[in-house]
Amino acid sequence: MRKRIWFILGGALIMVLASYATVSALTGGFAGRTTTGCGNGGCHSTGTPKPTATIVGPASLTTGESALYTVTVVGGSSTTGAGIDFGVTAGTLTAGTNTMLSGSEIVHSTKVTRTFSFTLTAPAIAQTIALNGAFVSSDNDGSAGDDTFGVTSMTITVTAPPTTTTTQPTTTTTTQPPTTTTTQPPTTTTTQPTTTTTVVIPARIDIVPDCLIKDRPMAVRVFLYGSASLDVSKVKRGSIRLDGASPTSIPRVRADLNGDGKPDMMLIFKAEDLDLEIGEQNLCLTGMTDGGKHFKGCDTICVKSVRPAHATTSSTSPASSTTLNTTSSSTISSSTTGSTQAMNATTESSTSGSRRQAHQQLSDMIRDAAHNIVRDRKRDRSCD
Repeated sequence: MRKRIWFILGGALIMVLASYATVSALTGGFAGRTTTGCGNGGCHSTGTPKPTATIVGPASLTTGESALYTVTVVGGSSTTGAGIDFGVTAGTLTAGTNTMLSGSEIVHSTKVTRTFSFTLTAPAIAQTIALNGAFVSSDNDGSAGDDTFGVTSMTITVTAPPTTTTTQPTTTTTTQPPTTTTTQPPTTTTTQPTTTTTVVIPARIDIVPDCLIKDRPMAVRVFLYGSASLDVSKVKRGSIRLDGASPTSIPRVRADLNGDGKPDMMLIFKAEDLDLEIGEQNLCLTGMTDGGKHFKGCDTICVKSVRPAHATTSSTSPASSTTLNTTSSSTISSSTTGSTQAMNATTESSTSGSRRQAHQQLSDMIRDAAHNIVRDRKRDRSCD
């Protein structure tokens, strides 16, 4: 049996088929190969022709400065797809186009492109750092034998910002005969403060489930709805935060979840990453679009210390609300599982028509599941 390519990212909804029947499919690029490459353990072929990679970005930064770097994989055994794994010896990496974070390293988030970008923020101390990366050229056929890889490195000089020195002019004093001076009353000058206003686009969100148990690990789904002023396809994935927490998964499939004709998106967070307090709590989702516009949307949830043991005699009781949240989450999970099977079948067929059909099927299933959640959701705001 053939071993699957470690570098291909499937995302939360597009999973890669594994060659071994007892091994689960990989869902993202594989980190830890920035200097050793992709051939260790038979992951990819060490044959020829080997691909090359170009890195476009500044070779020098000042301390704390951020800059965009673009990696393009060229040549190799195939021109169908590619994957990357990049790390830096000092500083911080932030995901950009076609990339995501895996630990502290940047890996690809899609397998059907050969161009990737990310942001590097220089460390606070002046030094020389190295941006190391491994890359693979892949034909996306599920066979490791036809794929080849390479490694690359870029040296970046980090310097302290320049120091501004102000030189005072030399004053020459000439003694003049005494003169009569008439003192005028002082003139009062009022300086108006300069105000910079940041325009924030209001966004609509729904948090599911809307009642959480403090200190209990669980998945929290946030539905971000598109509008005339907010195009979710332009949202920078690396900028999204829910009260400071980053999403653990951002499914790439977008669908019209509320039937307004605008594409919406779903994000998944970990409850343990949120700073939750007992009682009602207002959580806000913030982020930025490619055009530099900020957006913000908030929703109120209920946080309890233990799961309430309510009687289930009424369909509108808090217990029914908890059951509804569980059912709604299961609906999303079932939709995702069925859609993943459809996408796996599409990968085997290798026809663009089948891929589009499976992608549409996945969008429809997520949209229907989200409709059920938003339509049937009954909030328990007592938090007793």
